[in-house]
Amino acid sequence: MQIGFVGLGRMGLNMVTRLVRGGHTVVAYDRSADAVARAEAAGARGVSTLEALIEGLSTPRAVWVMVPSGDPTESTVSALGRILAAGDAIIDGGNTNFHDDVRRAQALGAKRVDYVDAGTSGGIWGLQEGYCLMVGGTPEVCARLEPMPVQKATWMVSPGSIRTRRRSANTGSSTVPTVLDKGLASMMDSALRTSFPLPMKRARSVSNCRPPTASPSNELKCTIHG
Repeated sequence: MQIGFVGLGRMGLNMVTRLVRGGHTVVAYDRSADAVARAEAAGARGVSTLEALIEGLSTPRAVWVMVPSGDPTESTVSALGRILAAGDAIIDGGNTNFHDDVRRAQALGAKRVDYVDAGTSGGIWGLQEGYCLMVGGTPEVCARLEPMPVQKATWMVSPGSIRTRRRSANTGSSTVPTVLDKGLASMMDSALRTSFPLPMKRARSVSNCRPPTASPSNELKCTIHG
């Protein structure tokens, strides 16, 4: 599958790398020339403008936006909406307020440009393990785009359905499970840091935690990264 990708930060670049490894053709853009160069080194085709990105894609186009939420996402989606054509699609992978998703989908719909919100989790480990995607969009456009995200991860509509492949039909609906997912992860991280300040002091993250057992040490077992 062919896809345009806007936003080549640490997570965005890893997503591009994973897509290229999966055999997909990626046309990549970022305001930073250095970031574009890193994407090219990973196997993507780098471009210096959004217009060049659109010209480098065959129709119907699909463009993934992976930039910070708020004004960066708003301006990027607006700019893409002005140059995309009917039948093309924009996928927002950021943490967007669902009200904005609904509004953008309605505005783009007037041009018959599809809009999909796809809250993405996985962090820097997503390159190897894949990403969890919570997707909001019409079944038709999701079916067309599915070969690309499945390479990256699994479509899902709740934090508890990582192993399933379900699609949500309403634009904006990916935001709630995304917020729950990140909120629960943050609460767990905060609780561990509060309860175990010494071993956690210099740790960047924790995974694979198991509760205390009846063993002589009776200790919480975790994998500490960093």
